[in-house]
Amino acid sequence: YEAALEMCLRHFGGDHPEVVRGLNNVASCLHALGRSTEALPKYEASTAMCERLYKGDNPVVATGLNNVAACLLALGRGTEALTKHEAALAMHERLFKDDHPHVARSLNNVGNGLSALGRHAEALSKHEAALAMYERLSRGDHPNVALSLVLVASCLRELGRDDLALPTYESAVRMSRNCGAGESWRWSGLLGTLLLRMNRAVDAKPCFAESIEGIESARQSARGLGEAERQAYFDFLKSSGDPFNGMVRTLLAMGDAPEA
Repeated sequence: YEAALEMCLRHFGGDHPEVVRGLNNVASCLHALGRSTEALPKYEASTAMCERLYKGDNPVVATGLNNVAACLLALGRGTEALTKHEAALAMHERLFKDDHPHVARSLNNVGNGLSALGRHAEALSKHEAALAMYERLSRGDHPNVALSLVLVASCLRELGRDDLALPTYESAVRMSRNCGAGESWRWSGLLGTLLLRMNRAVDAKPCFAESIEGIESARQSARGLGEAERQAYFDFLKSSGDPFNGMVRTLLAMGDAPEA
């Protein structure tokens, strides 16, 4: 990716969509490797170039703002990250007057930024709005609806509303299973953790069993990779946030992941 970026810079010599793509590719790898300090200036340069290339509101610019925000959040600069996410949301809302996946995704991004700052009640309203929009767009089971359900449930849990969080997590896991994408194990661990907190260990056991099966699948997918590739793979999982952090800790405990 770095070699491709250098080639694009030599060939185009200035602002160009291919240079933007090259900057984003390098930044994405750096961010996935936990090197967000190095990724941030790449994303910032890419976004600034997009703003020069595309005058006014543009989905590419909004995506750039969200990329910058993700790096800022990883670096603990939550207030700055929230500002970028809010700017991206405002741009998407101007670009798409009706329901649109980009608007729903930006609502969830703002909600995540608010949650990172401990503002869970405000985050909940954003996630609920995103959930409602995804439900109107999808009209049935869909991974984006399942993810939004998880985000709503997580806010409810943080607000001490376990009675509401539980059925929401259950709906998310059930929908994820129905989607058939093999992703339900990601949310089963969250459901199991809540059930344990509610002193329902028997009910939690099958949830954790599903999570462990998913973790084992992830572990198997890393077999056969070179050491550097395996390190990058697990660093990516570790950087992906809850619930992936817990899954990587489990992998480390099983002795088949590189040390953090």
